[in-house]
Amino acid sequence: MMIFIAAALLGLIPAAIAQKKGRNAGTWWLFGALLFIIALPCAILMPSATAAAAGTTPATLRPCPSCAESIQGQAIKCRFCGADVERLAVPSIAPMQAAAPAVAMLAHPAAKAGGVLVLLLLLLATVLVAVAA
Repeated sequence: MMIFIAAALLGLIPAAIAQKKGRNAGTWWLFGALLFIIALPCAILMPSATAAAAGTTPATLRPCPSCAESIQGQAIKCRFCGADVERLAVPSIAPMQAAAPAVAMLAHPAAKAGGVLVLLLLLLATVLVAVAA
């Protein structure tokens, strides 16, 4: 019985992280309660739902010269006011810039020392609860 209570409480951690990122907390609580060791890193490393659903980053948006609303960088017509706008030139990607996203993934915020320490403490707490039961 104690293991089920501990699992239910530990499941709240990935659920809270996922809810901050716009995901369903109930689903992530169940995932965290059943497979905490897998759910926690998944919740930490997943992108927020708004960024994933929109498919656009702030770098790909620009203001319309007529109405100042945010439009796509490659737009030729504003969807708000209908004004014709110039298409922005697509910058060429140098080989070093193409590798930048891969390097940026290595420097993810979850790799911070504090995040790793919290992860290790939670792992230790899980092991202690399992041994105590």
